[in-house]
Amino acid sequence: MNAQRQALGLDWRGIHTRAGKSHNTLRNVRLEERVDPETLHAFDDALGFERGSLARVRATQDPSAVRLLDDPAPTGYDSTAATVEGAEWLDERPLEGGGVAWTLTRIIDGRPASMSIADFDSTPIDVVRQELREVMNEAEVRQRRRLARKR
Repeated sequence: MNAQRQALGLDWRGIHTRAGKSHNTLRNVRLEERVDPETLHAFDDALGFERGSLARVRATQDPSAVRLLDDPAPTGYDSTAATVEGAEWLDERPLEGGGVAWTLTRIIDGRPASMSIADFDSTPIDVVRQELREVMNEAEVRQRRRLARKR
């Protein structure tokens, strides 16, 4: 799911919004908790998978059971984004205990740099993104100072 989400240029909010489902429902799908077949179909559609792909993966534990549609119609995906200076993306990963690990990655000096935060309070995504950006901005300033001193 994560690789396809990234290929589509979407964050997890974009996926659950596309599917018309809540963040908690997406979390249940990602944790392989019990959900109805229509919910899995909604996420198949949102990810550009052939319907039934997520159910097959769950049944076989084989990620190769996913079948992509011919044209998943990516929104805003730029294949060069991972090399564009300043490009950034936000990923989330469920944590035990109901939390979420958020990771902001930004291209700095041609290399990916990441900052992470664990959230157990259901902090809104825009607040998480802003907090991570502030830390990333400070880290970028410090890195540039260190590089300048080396020259």
